[in-house]
Amino acid sequence: MEHKRSNSSRRGSKAPVTQRAEYNQRPDDRSRFEVVEAYYDHEGRPIKRKGTGAARVSRAYDAQGHQIDERYYNAEGKPTVRKDLGAARISWRYDRNGRQVDTTLFGADGAPVRTDPSTSPKSALERA
Repeated sequence: MEHKRSNSSRRGSKAPVTQRAEYNQRPDDRSRFEVVEAYYDHEGRPIKRKGTGAARVSRAYDAQGHQIDERYYNAEGKPTVRKDLGAARISWRYDRNGRQVDTTLFGADGAPVRTDPSTSPKSALERA
């Protein structure tokens, strides 16, 4: 299932930037869903968002609503490192009771950069 929503906003005297969100869930896998945010200039070209340095951000959630993955992509669709995190992907794992048990950060090449069992999903993003 895919839903698209576009919002345009004007920042200062710059041309409008469009943010598009897609909500995806495969019919054969109801155990996870994905939200993808993408940013475009007024001509429809992908652009980097200032806060993340990414043109597209993909967030995946499990059936309980826990965020389990976050990935950053450049305008060409390739993994890109979020400068404030030093990682292109963050992965979280949870125990049976829904408690977050570890956080792993990955580089643009897909190799683990850091694993921290004491880091919560929000603090991994707030800390960087």
